[in-house]
Amino acid sequence: MNKFIAILVFCLAVCTQLVAQENTLLWKVSGKGLKQDSYLFGTMHILCPDDFEIKEKVSKALKASSTLTLEVDAFSPENQELAKQLTAPNKEFLKSLSPEQLKSIETAFAAEQIPMQLFDMISPVGIMSFLALKSFNCPDPTQVKLMENELVALAKADNKPVEELESLKFQMDLMNSIFIAEELYNYVQKMDTYPALTQRMVNAYKEENLAEFNAIMFDNSYLSKENQEMMLTKRNENWVKLMPERLKKGSNFFAVGAGHLIGEHGLINLLKKQGYKVTPIFK
Repeated sequence: MNKFIAILVFCLAVCTQLVAQENTLLWKVSGKGLKQDSYLFGTMHILCPDDFEIKEKVSKALKASSTLTLEVDAFSPENQELAKQLTAPNKEFLKSLSPEQLKSIETAFAAEQIPMQLFDMISPVGIMSFLALKSFNCPDPTQVKLMENELVALAKADNKPVEELESLKFQMDLMNSIFIAEELYNYVQKMDTYPALTQRMVNAYKEENLAEFNAIMFDNSYLSKENQEMMLTKRNENWVKLMPERLKKGSNFFAVGAGHLIGEHGLINLLKKQGYKVTPIFK
């Protein structure tokens, strides 16, 4: 019995250590003949100013890298011009809904003081982004912080090139294929629950708690298995095919949404499967 307890205690200690190792958003990628280390950083795309921080370990890793690579460089002049075309309103978007569903959306929007005329002004994806931003409850939404924007500013201050893992058109087409009118209807049915969920996600992000982030991202009530496959798994598999060539070129700082790091099909695991050493950086 004493031996059993000793083994149990040892297992608990090891498990605790393994969980602790997940509590970082910054990872070093090395090995497999690479001449320089690269870095993998999990971002939260939007944060209120009071929650926003670029930790010293992150700025040091970016400083040590020769290139910053994002999912998409949304701030390039080319992409900003393209975004105007890709975010045009879709006047047919709500036509697939029943009168009852449409009335439910109107009621939910009215409660949040959101005019239905918004559908005549911006794309459905733009509306979803607006709703997501509202769930953060920032005191002044116009002052929201965009992590990628801040990273680009740091990179450009050091004259570092900024590269992409996918095109803006691919990303917008993907979002448009996922965000159909039925999804909006489902969203507004539980819209009052999203601020608490968003706060939970922000807390997990600030604590660099990937285990908690994993629990949120892979909760089927938040993101269906089909959307997980399209938004996370397939994109991770596409990116990990591009990364080896970029890793060979020199030190690269990859900044992607934190949800892309975790799980069996996350970038950390996929890079390890390719033979790279992926090491957590705590400070």
